[in-house]
Amino acid sequence: MSDLFSLDSRWLPLGLDVDFALSRGDDEVLQAVLRTYQLQQAESLLNPEERPVVDYAEVTAAQALAANHKLAERLHRQRWYLIRAARAAGDSWSTIGAALGLTKQGAADWFRRNVPTDGPVSVDGADHVGPLP
Repeated sequence: MSDLFSLDSRWLPLGLDVDFALSRGDDEVLQAVLRTYQLQQAESLLNPEERPVVDYAEVTAAQALAANHKLAERLHRQRWYLIRAARAAGDSWSTIGAALGLTKQGAADWFRRNVPTDGPVSVDGADHVGPLP
């Protein structure tokens, strides 16, 4: 749970500075940015008299895109560490490839091409560093 605010619902609360949330937000906050934008888009398709009264922050398309980018980058980095963990646990490249919908060669190539260059990433609260398996 983020320390920015209490996320009582799936949407960003009215009055929250969305740019601040983007700069400091954890995954839950970033997902709330995306859901709030999606809600706004869905409501825009309704007739004004059919729209529910919901108080939530106004999220622009660019802000939703920024949240999407941050989440995608985190997932991309986590994939590399999970592949490394699977290899350390003895999983074959064939097993890893199957989990990713790739061939064993495709999985191994992806792993080698995507070595993180900007330091350790936190996965489940622990920094993963050290030699490759």
